[in-house]
Amino acid sequence: MKHESRKGQALIEAIVALSVLTVGFLGIVTLLSRSLSLNRTVANQHLGSYLAAEGIEITRNLLDASIIQEKSWWENGRIVDGKYEVDYRTPLAPSGFLPVSTGDPLQYNAATNLYGYNIGGDKTGFVRTIKVEKIGSDEVRVNSVVSWEMQGGGTGQVDAEDHFYNWRP
Repeated sequence: MKHESRKGQALIEAIVALSVLTVGFLGIVTLLSRSLSLNRTVANQHLGSYLAAEGIEITRNLLDASIIQEKSWWENGRIVDGKYEVDYRTPLAPSGFLPVSTGDPLQYNAATNLYGYNIGGDKTGFVRTIKVEKIGSDEVRVNSVVSWEMQGGGTGQVDAEDHFYNWRP
């Protein structure tokens, strides 16, 4: 009689073992999926911080170019209070002003590995805005703000700030 009461025991043990294995595999798959999602988030934050730093450097180069060309670094130069979009090819023409920000995303050119505007590349989700504000007669605050849409919804943003001073008489 004992033998007859154990007829379905092997089947129940197999079902329990498969259930435990299934839960374990689902946990691993969930962990891997979350890890890949976080990897993309970290990569976007990393790239956003570099694009913001590049915006500060480009603005610094434009201010230095005004000084080299013996122009006023502010009033008669090309930079006034406002929001702009600049890239490494922003012209240094004496009469040209910085391009006003339109909210267009940066493009990435895979052949040159460069980010910019109108460079013949693919549009990215990154939008860079350079905010310039005159603080005093010899001081300018520059914020380079890079924003992008995150995968799970929401917006990521990096805001780099620097101050430039007119140190020449």
